Amino acid sequence: MKKVFLILLMIAIRLLSDDVRLVNSIGFGTTPDEAIKNAKKNAVEMCLGTYISSESIVANYITVQDRILSKSSGFVKNFRTISKPILKDGFYETEIEASVLNVMDKVLEDKYAIQFLMEQMSFPDFGIAVINTENKRESTAESALIKQFINAGFSSFKIIRSDPGDFKSIKNESIEFYIRGKVEYELEEMPNNGLSVYKKMQKIIITLECDLIDLNTSQIIATESFTIESVGVNEKNTIQNGMKKIAKKMTKYLVLNSVEFWANDLSK
Repeated sequence: MKKVFLILLMIAIRLLSDDVRLVNSIGFGTTPDEAIKNAKKNAVEMCLGTYISSESIVANYITVQDRILSKSSGFVKNFRTISKPILKDGFYETEIEASVLNVMDKVLEDKYAIQFLMEQMSFPDFGIAVINTENKRESTAESALIKQFINAGFSSFKIIRSDPGDFKSIKNESIEFYIRGKVEYELEEMPNNGLSVYKKMQKIIITLECDLIDLNTSQIIATESFTIESVGVNEKNTIQNGMKKIAKKMTKYLVLNSVEFWANDLSK
């Protein structure tokens, strides 16, 4: 049963990639509002059910589907009523067209799903090292990434002490998966519009590039680069605030690729 869940999760990750899906669904209820609520839930179930069977039960008889459907209203971005609720045989019936948000985002935000995979992988140890353009370690970036990964359910994380390019030494630190990062900062002057506040403001462009590496095979599982702008008065705070945002974005990408990699590996 665990293998079935992993296969289904892998398929979902690969296919639930659209930000929004437009679906028609019918709902029933004892009141018009309940009928619409039921139609929204059915719309989400249609999107999720395309890839994950209602029979895909995981540990403790908890299903990924049930956990998502319990919060189904939050997945419907908007909807329009195709047929107004009509009372039939004691129940209201309605049909809607709903814009359903990407369900997979919530699967990855579900710490139970992440912990399930971590358990199947025997809770692998992660290491991280981020350098700047001068090849010096960037503790701000490292701390921001670790915090985001821990929040996502990755419990075993540490900053490596070895040379970031020495895979053998890193592996000797009992690291199985290695996140190798490089960060670049570019300072831009804010336009002077004659207001004193603009003289104190500064814009810092932050570019973060990361590789996720399986040290057992030296395989690069994923690689990505993101760039954001951060504006503030104090340079240190501006960098920290910008790093929080870019670390969250990078973590989401690497978690998605980690889960796909593990699900694919464990389902063999």
